[in-house]
Amino acid sequence: MITTHHETSPARTVTGGRAGGWLMALSPLGFAALIVLMAGVFGRTIGTSTFAEITRTQMDALGGAWAANRAIVAAAFGIVVIGAGLVAWAHRNASPPAARAVARATVVLAAVNLAAGVLGLVDGLAAESFTTTTLGEDPAWMRSEALLPWAFGAIVVQILLLCVLLWLSRTRRKTGLVMGVLSLAVLIVVAFAAAFVPPFVVALLACPIGISWLAGQRRRASLS
Repeated sequence: MITTHHETSPARTVTGGRAGGWLMALSPLGFAALIVLMAGVFGRTIGTSTFAEITRTQMDALGGAWAANRAIVAAAFGIVVIGAGLVAWAHRNASPPAARAVARATVVLAAVNLAAGVLGLVDGLAAESFTTTTLGEDPAWMRSEALLPWAFGAIVVQILLLCVLLWLSRTRRKTGLVMGVLSLAVLIVVAFAAAFVPPFVVALLACPIGISWLAGQRRRASLS
């Protein structure tokens, strides 16, 4: 249903954004790498402890795995943000005017989300040298944790805006509708119970959009 061949209106054809489509389609791979790292090194080192409960001894035992974890988290979210931003940028001259406005808003939010991701990465890396009893008491980690639900919600909003854009521009109208409804549902849950939404959900939202976008681009190329 998402990649049906009857979604595109010739009068509103939008080209480009293939790189963004590929990033979104492949975004689950970043979170898969994170899960492997968590199940492997972190599982053996900290067991069932939460990050907030990590002691200085456990952090020393993790070695470079902590920095790798923070970098993969930033990269996994960044791939979704950049991918959605590139697809939105491809719509900068789309019709109707409302679509162009949403495209600009999506790109601006992508820039904000990237900046938030960099701040989160810096705080996450700085927290590695904590001197408190546990990681959860470290100021840098506390800032990172306070930013996380807002940053996560902003990424979901960006995906939701992209879905609205796909619907308005008629480039992938059904994809925009279906994934937009799902994105809105996720956003509502994040607003009231962010702790119960796993991070990889953003990739599950982005991946079908990316696949649909690439399918539409391939079809337009074959017709040209």
